[in-house]
Amino acid sequence: MHLKAAFYVTQPAYRVMQRQGYGRIVFTSSASGAFGSPEQTNYGAAKAGLLGLTNCLAWEGRKHGILVNAVLHTAGTRLAQEMSQQWYDEMVAEVHPDAAVLAPTHDPSYVTPVVVYLASEQNTATRGFYSATGGRFAKVVPAVTHGWFGPLERPATAEEIAEHFADIESDQHGYDLPENVIDEGRPVLARRLQQTGSASAGA
Repeated sequence: MHLKAAFYVTQPAYRVMQRQGYGRIVFTSSASGAFGSPEQTNYGAAKAGLLGLTNCLAWEGRKHGILVNAVLHTAGTRLAQEMSQQWYDEMVAEVHPDAAVLAPTHDPSYVTPVVVYLASEQNTATRGFYSATGGRFAKVVPAVTHGWFGPLERPATAEEIAEHFADIESDQHGYDLPENVIDEGRPVLARRLQQTGSASAGA
């Protein structure tokens, strides 16, 4: 389903959920949307868009008791059956010569349990991305390295980016796991307040 179609299909149901003060929405995204896959550019782009829709709709829905999550699955759907045998063979070979052992888990029924749970009253999680691959279920988290801070008084140059690119990519000091765009800016602001000696740096 295309992103625009997903939004318009969801919108009427979302309004009903708002009025009743309760709801569960589970988008079917894909591992291809989060991690990429050869020969699936259009598909991966659409599925990645669903992750953005999940993020934003989850924040809007919280105050109405609406929880929104997405499942990033790998399964043998009709779409996968349309891919060339060469593509499939190359994918299997790249993973492992014995990757065929996972063949039973390609059935969509191996993905169904996490979808059912996320859509249930028992679920209390929202804004989550959940991998369902090979019978393993795991949470996928967007993470931000601590990065490199350029000058505050002027824009950084491309040469400075090149010089510090290893610092930008480095995970030596761990990751931040921001909840939203405001949360992502909090450590940046804290660091800048320290640099400028602001009295509110410790607030």
